[in-house]
Amino acid sequence: MIEGKIKGDKVLIGFTRSLESRGFGKRKENYIELAPIEAYYLYLRKKISLIYKNKELCKEEALKYFSKINPRFLIYYKVYEDLRNRGYAVKPENELLIGRKVFLPISEHDELDLIKIARYLDVFGELILSIVDDEFEMTYYEVKKFEENGGILEKIKESSCVFTGIVGVTNNVELFEELFYGKKENDELVELSVFETIYLAEKGKLKLDCNLNDAIKNAKKIIHNFEAKYKIYKDLKDKGFIVKTGLKFGSDFRVYDTPVSSCETKHSRYLVSLLNSERIKINEITRAVRLAQSVGKTKIFALVKGDEILYFQVRRVKP
Repeated sequence: MIEGKIKGDKVLIGFTRSLESRGFGKRKENYIELAPIEAYYLYLRKKISLIYKNKELCKEEALKYFSKINPRFLIYYKVYEDLRNRGYAVKPENELLIGRKVFLPISEHDELDLIKIARYLDVFGELILSIVDDEFEMTYYEVKKFEENGGILEKIKESSCVFTGIVGVTNNVELFEELFYGKKENDELVELSVFETIYLAEKGKLKLDCNLNDAIKNAKKIIHNFEAKYKIYKDLKDKGFIVKTGLKFGSDFRVYDTPVSSCETKHSRYLVSLLNSERIKINEITRAVRLAQSVGKTKIFALVKGDEILYFQVRRVKP
């Protein structure tokens, strides 16, 4: 058994090529420097001993020592162990585990800092949330930036619209039949949502029977976080998507990237929800993603930061 000497937040062992070749630790001249989770993993498999101040530690003492250095030690260790057992040669780097993919171990009770996640995505492109529950079971969720375009081009003829403050009503049935706006009533009229009405009016395609600014002021009164939600709606429309209400799926919007003619018969691809804060609870993520995937859709979370919208595409995966 190799002797491991604990030095602060590192464990030092003599250089062995077999451990280096398996991705353990960092070589420092004639020894290897192990992170606590690496050392504990090898210790539990009787590959190394753990010596602190000339005393060999037992399992409980080692766990107590490492947990004192890092109260989240066991969360990180459980994910590291699970990944190692699955064949991933990951290395700890600050709060991440980095291998072929990049993993972020978190507890089910954590809140996710989305600005930090966005920075990680800028560097790595994608991130795997490794969620540890109270029974130390792991689930994995892939997070990516959502940067897709729908590619749907709209040619809309101008028409008039009566705006009730909640619904816009127009006799331009082509808006529904050809572009899937609103809902057709009596084969003669199309009822448009507030978002659809204001979007088309801003584009100069609907002539309202009221002042557009007054319509927007009224929308702010009746729809919570209207400005942020409308920014998302407008951005998705401008990217070439068809955007409809997502209420029945517990989301703000459901989004299609299919040809307009098939929208009534095919399912939407994405469910999009506005985030009201830069932090989100883990159980909010898992609940929303589970629902989306159960109906064959991909969950998108949207965070509005001034004129910028950060989109996070999240799905449950097997590592």
